[in-house]
Amino acid sequence: MRIGALLFVLALSVLLLVQQGTVTGIDGEASYRMAQSLVDDGDLELPATVPHTAPGRDGAYYSKFGIALPLLATAPYALAKPFEGANEREGKAPRSAVATLMPILTALLCVVLYATGRALGGSPRDALLVALAATFGTFLIVYSKDFFSEPLLALAIALALWQTIAGRSWLAAAFLAVGMLTRPQGVLLAPLFWLFWLHRDGLRRSLGPGVILAAGAAGVLLYNWVRFGNVTKSGYPDDQGFRAEIWDGAWGFLSDPSKSILLFAPLVVLLPFAIWSLRGRGQAGLAWLTGGIAVIGFLTAASWSIWWGGWTWGPRLLIPALLPVLPVLAPWVRDRLGRRRLVLALAVVGALVSLAAVIVPTSAQLGERAETDGPRVLRQAELLPATLGNLADDAPPERPVLPADEWDPYLWQVELGRDAGPPGTLLAIAISLLLVAAALWAGLRLRGALRQAEERDGVAGGSRRVLTTTTIGPC
Repeated sequence: MRIGALLFVLALSVLLLVQQGTVTGIDGEASYRMAQSLVDDGDLELPATVPHTAPGRDGAYYSKFGIALPLLATAPYALAKPFEGANEREGKAPRSAVATLMPILTALLCVVLYATGRALGGSPRDALLVALAATFGTFLIVYSKDFFSEPLLALAIALALWQTIAGRSWLAAAFLAVGMLTRPQGVLLAPLFWLFWLHRDGLRRSLGPGVILAAGAAGVLLYNWVRFGNVTKSGYPDDQGFRAEIWDGAWGFLSDPSKSILLFAPLVVLLPFAIWSLRGRGQAGLAWLTGGIAVIGFLTAASWSIWWGGWTWGPRLLIPALLPVLPVLAPWVRDRLGRRRLVLALAVVGALVSLAAVIVPTSAQLGERAETDGPRVLRQAELLPATLGNLADDAPPERPVLPADEWDPYLWQVELGRDAGPPGTLLAIAISLLLVAAALWAGLRLRGALRQAEERDGVAGGSRRVLTTTTIGPC
């Protein structure tokens, strides 16, 4: 528990340090406006001008996205709403508060990945390495800055997997039900989990969790009926949906330079070996479960008509498919220095691939490329010097599309300095220093906690000398 708390502080401090501090993009705007409507008006109706809406009951317009993320966002929105008048722009405080939800969810996901790695049999140090590698060594870090629903779905699936391993099937079912209400494709994982529980726990003990899964699926249908008067209608147009042809999406996720999972999350190349190794340790059921999560998620994303996920960084739709199962690397790595170094090296490569997208808005390339192409890694890196150089210039003019080299850095500190002048810059520096101090404190405490945990687990003596040859970030 102590390691989990320290890991949360470490991950959250770093993610808050680089967050953008507001809600941008049409997907984020749609979910934000849904949260706003729930708090301000107490209903699901939205203006027709809000993106990603569709006409439904009584001619009103409704979001086509799941309800779970807007529901979570109602808490920070309601807390910040009384302060919106204190800012120059209307609604600035609520947007900033809602944007902060994403680093929190990502930090929680990091902790859950660590806990899952431990539950699978990984050592404390290896489970921590994999959790940090998954969070900061893949394109997930970019999505801790944007208000998309995929990190929440990934968190729900990771929680369901963790609680399944821990033997708490009813709690796993509840988390998976939240995933269904986040994105309806979460329903596709329900049979996989239930069959695992049935095989392990028997029919009687799996009935209760099955009822919870059924309730989650029923919630998806009810949500559709409330909005559109039809349980099968979700608001997506007829030309957007799942297709039988999956080859274009599958090949794109492997080879497209702007969407390849092998480029944006190199760690996944190790997943087949790690999942297969579970069988050798007598965990064949878990091998089928984790492999099924990855395969079902991959095929579902590949069969979506817009498999590239719109103008987004990397293969956004694969976040829920692959991030939750990365903890299988922890027991695979255990006591193998070469494997540990391989995980670390692949994480460093993944971090370098997405580094520029943490600073430079991906929208900077939108005026240069078609939406179906997506932002390219090398071009994003080329824009980094010019974007950092814009800190010394005045705020960019308000126009629909700026030239690629005129965008401000993708950081809340820059926006606060632009809005509040020198006092805002000083405040941003002070808060940033506090976040750095919190990350350093948590990292140092985490090192000591890891040492104690490994001693309790018997990972001392000779194996401990091998483990300490590899450091993990600031730990």
